[in-house]
Amino acid sequence: MELSRATLTQAVLAAGELLGAVVRAQAEEIKRGSYLQGDETTVPVQQPEKTGKNHTAYLWQYGCARWAGGL
Repeated sequence: MELSRATLTQAVLAAGELLGAVVRAQAEEIKRGSYLQGDETTVPVQQPEKTGKNHTAYLWQYGCARWAGGL
């Protein structure tokens, strides 16, 4: 099945909209903890306009001590 870039973009944006409530709930849970843990990871990302060279993007992950052993 072939999907256009526009269709895939719309699907990802729609999923992001639906996950907004989950993200807000997780943020509130983290804020209730006694301390915050964070991690920053670099990720190479291809850019169509720059053939042969990747852009460095970042992913940030946050959690609290309560999540360290699972939910």
